[in-house]
Amino acid sequence: MKGKILSKRIRYGVYVVSVLLVVVATYFLLPTDDDFSHYFEVGKPWTYDELMAPKDFAVFKSDEQLEMERAEALKELEPYLVSSQVSVLNSQLFADNQDVNFSDRYKSWVADRLREVYEIGVISLQDRQELERLGVSSAVLLEGHNVVEKIDVKRLFTPKTAYDYVIEKSNEVSWIDNNLLQTANIGDYIKPNVEIDRTKTDDAIKIIVDGVMLTSGMVQKGEKIVDKGEVITDEKYQILKSLQRAVEGEEEFEQKSNLWNVVGNVVIIIILYSLLF
Repeated sequence: MKGKILSKRIRYGVYVVSVLLVVVATYFLLPTDDDFSHYFEVGKPWTYDELMAPKDFAVFKSDEQLEMERAEALKELEPYLVSSQVSVLNSQLFADNQDVNFSDRYKSWVADRLREVYEIGVISLQDRQELERLGVSSAVLLEGHNVVEKIDVKRLFTPKTAYDYVIEKSNEVSWIDNNLLQTANIGDYIKPNVEIDRTKTDDAIKIIVDGVMLTSGMVQKGEKIVDKGEVITDEKYQILKSLQRAVEGEEEFEQKSNLWNVVGNVVIIIILYSLLF
């Protein structure tokens, strides 16, 4: 008796699993409109029939073209820099060199040179490299929230070039012992007084980048895209890729879940098979 019950349960389980497999297989065999299975590449002929635009769609620029246009647009960028007050002559500068007798004249001369350096601006090497990467020539200098002036970024010192400037100037003064001055290690005390305002600069970059159009035109419904045997050019390739994107709805698919479509199709399949049985 128990064997018959077990056998019945096994048959029932096999039946349920079979039905589920049939439903799943049917679902995946359903035709879809969101399909653009044509194969194409630049320099190769179009092997299918003449293709007409099935709908209006935008032609998107290639990644290379977008990158090039954004780089060109960013040449107009003026990054934001913020200035801060830095002591012209760090009290530790000569205090750390007590074994060397620096006269007040030396100290005054160094203070004047550092004042010149800080008036132009000292920026960190990292920020200098960032400005060079952006390829900018000028920047907006801020003090607090107020615009002070536009400055030539190439004039800005780094701590090292500021030190080199002081030493170079010392070579022009006859009464300064250059070797003695170098024992003060002035470069260790020169700190940046200008830095990139990351928030404002990133906002400015975003505005410029977002201002570059992603598309280069439109194709109208019914417009001929490519003839059979026609060689695919870069321009045709972008049009075909844009059509593929429009037909398959890649962006919408990423942003919206198709769960309800799946559920609806499965329910319809189950109903149809139930009616058949």
